[in-house]
Amino acid sequence: MARPLQSVAAVRFGILAVTAALGVSSGCAVFTGPGCTDHQDSTWNVQEPTNPSATIMIEDCRDDVDACTDLCTTELDQNASGVDIVQMTGCQVRFDGSTVHVEVKYDTASDSPGCDQPEPIEAPGTGGETNG
Repeated sequence: MARPLQSVAAVRFGILAVTAALGVSSGCAVFTGPGCTDHQDSTWNVQEPTNPSATIMIEDCRDDVDACTDLCTTELDQNASGVDIVQMTGCQVRFDGSTVHVEVKYDTASDSPGCDQPEPIEAPGTGGETNG
């Protein structure tokens, strides 16, 4: 009876070893993954009455829990501006009289060594070629 030349585990290990070696030798040792995001949890309190668009989102959320995502996304955008948000991972809304508690869980890009960082975006006319 014939037997396989190599086990599946040995082949997988070989592929991983070659891939790692190529990444290191090419100077591209950038690692991304679960260790390259930080988990955040923020709660904001919205007082009613509020602006008309927020009021509509709050009422939609009261009627349908699936509509609460829009409210969470809006609060996240307004309150975490300037933060490099990777993704929103949770949304919970509680109603307490005229106060709406919006709890949002989200991941941000980590600045840990070895984590890929987004390239800064230059405003037009602030970099590049110089005339001289």
